[in-house]
Amino acid sequence: MLLFAGLSYAEDKPVRQLKAFLKNTKSLTADFKQVLINEAGNPTQTSYGVFYLQRPGKFRWDYLKPFQQQIVSTTGKVWFYDTDLEQVTVKKLDESMGSTPALLLSGQVSLEDNYTMEQQ
Repeated sequence: MLLFAGLSYAEDKPVRQLKAFLKNTKSLTADFKQVLINEAGNPTQTSYGVFYLQRPGKFRWDYLKPFQQQIVSTTGKVWFYDTDLEQVTVKKLDESMGSTPALLLSGQVSLEDNYTMEQQ
């Protein structure tokens, strides 16, 4: 299943399954691979790491390669820690974060209002 930022929505079985998963999942740990793609559709950077979720409202992304970075959220705030720069940036976890997967998993935004879904 793919998630896309957008405004359309159809209530079908995959959508109901994802909504149930998001509602009922209290904790989750997963390895991830993130690929940044440019406007031409070509991959420009691939990152790897580990993702942790504990509901309500807590998550952590540990980027391990190619650059170490940590993103942590607890109760309405997000901390971005850049290991190389030894710098922390703190932001509110709200609509200003856009339609990111992190915001979706936090449970603080509506699936219907912020994502277009299609099954593959």
